[in-house]
Amino acid sequence: MIAKEEDEYMRNRIFGALASILIAGAVIFSGTAQAATAPGRRGLDVSSYQHPGGVIINWRRVARNGYSFVFIKATEGTYYVNPYYAQDLRGAEGNGLIVGAYAFAVPSRSPGWAQADFLIRHMGRTTLAPVLDIEWNPYAGNECYNMRPWRMVAWITSFEGAIRRHLHEYATINTPSSWWNRCTRRSHQFANVPLWDENNRYSTPSRPVLPAGWHTWSYWQKSITGRIPGIHAQVDIDVRRMS
Repeated sequence: MIAKEEDEYMRNRIFGALASILIAGAVIFSGTAQAATAPGRRGLDVSSYQHPGGVIINWRRVARNGYSFVFIKATEGTYYVNPYYAQDLRGAEGNGLIVGAYAFAVPSRSPGWAQADFLIRHMGRTTLAPVLDIEWNPYAGNECYNMRPWRMVAWITSFEGAIRRHLHEYATINTPSSWWNRCTRRSHQFANVPLWDENNRYSTPSRPVLPAGWHTWSYWQKSITGRIPGIHAQVDIDVRRMS
């Protein structure tokens, strides 16, 4: 069941990315190459999908190829904990990567505060602030989880409030602008929360087209089909804004 959920999610993401390429053609991300290769700026995010057949990630090779940070999927809803989370946390930190945890939101299943508490219970200590990954619904229902925009905004507020109470910081929001603008009706309520902008064929790091409410990004998703030595599956490659 866990593998099926991960595979379905990744198939939907990869299909969406390929469709974007076919529609829009090749896009040159001006500024991405320079930002991605700068020391301390290049990273990735992983889940159980990066462990096909149970194979482990060689974090030493990942670090030697210039990746400095990673976000690891810890939870989904209040019903799933990534079985590789603790292993990847130890391996990444042991090889010098800065680590954060993320929760894949399923707003139709349980309240925001409950999914935030579930993440906190299972993530342990990480250096980077946790992430709320909220995006297209890969399961039954419409892409907004059959929720009206005001209810979606209330759900996110509940999640962020729980994170803030327990950890005294905001959870970075990882979301595609097209989903956000539709499913929250272009909410500006979270402008003070760090943004991790999802891959967008119309946008570049130097000239971003961001979700409503934000004027800058903290993390940028460069690719969802990357290949990294030490990992036996496609992987998301990300860029971190350095102050």
